[in-house]
Amino acid sequence: MKLQLLAINRVVHPDSQHIDGVKGEEDMKSKKYTFGNSTVIVHSPLVDLSKKDRQNWYKNEWKKGNRVLKEIVSAVQDCLQNSN
Repeated sequence: MKLQLLAINRVVHPDSQHIDGVKGEEDMKSKKYTFGNSTVIVHSPLVDLSKKDRQNWYKNEWKKGNRVLKEIVSAVQDCLQNSN
């Protein structure tokens, strides 16, 4: 549980306002992943993209300096390093 909290703390920005938008179930794109006894559900339009299109999206966003994407990557790397 501690590792999850580290990841959350790294991507939540105190200087930005969270807007909770309600979407209908038909609008929500999601994909379920299972890792051991943990289940992760990703809600994102990216789940409909092909592997190549997702790679291109990440590459373009990384080049643009997408702050949230870079902080997510950093949080995942921190969690992986701390789990060893």
